[in-house]
Amino acid sequence: MNREFLFALPLLLAAASPLAAHAQSGKEAYDGDNRGGFFAGAQVGQARVFNNVDQDSLSFNAGYRWRAGSIALVGVEGGVGRLDGARDRRLDLDVGEFKYRHVGAIARISFGHDSRWYGIARSGYFDGDIEAGADESNADGAYFGVGIGADLTRNLNLNLVYTTYAFPNWHHYWDERDYSIEFEDIELLSFGVEYRF
Repeated sequence: MNREFLFALPLLLAAASPLAAHAQSGKEAYDGDNRGGFFAGAQVGQARVFNNVDQDSLSFNAGYRWRAGSIALVGVEGGVGRLDGARDRRLDLDVGEFKYRHVGAIARISFGHDSRWYGIARSGYFDGDIEAGADESNADGAYFGVGIGADLTRNLNLNLVYTTYAFPNWHHYWDERDYSIEFEDIELLSFGVEYRF
């Protein structure tokens, strides 16, 4: 694990813990609380690019959600993130750092009017740059994610989200006229904190 990952996780927990200690009881916290508005979040996690290589992740997102019924919110999000470089010791291969940007749709569905718990679904487009030593390449495609979260207060919540980033990988042969396409994916499990304005 890198220093940024080890530094960011305690900060997320420290920011959430005092507010969680003063969280209101169910009805007080959630009466009419299914409101739309702006939100911003930060996430840390682990990504798996290859079967046996884990990479630390740090990302930030922000957006706006509108009310879509008594227990649902739907909206748009955008953000940036980074997967740190790693080394596959078995294959003696460097896995490069991956920096990406994304924009898409996000939905939040509460598990009842007075429940602190909710589900998350997200999907959209991403574009990223892969750096491994002197080599650089670009990857862009679609992302899909699902997760679960819990409100600590009216404005602050924690979430755990699984996201897959899928993109085509073009393989050119020696004469560069023949090629094949394989679809690759990056699996990311992240723990995050979100503030609703």
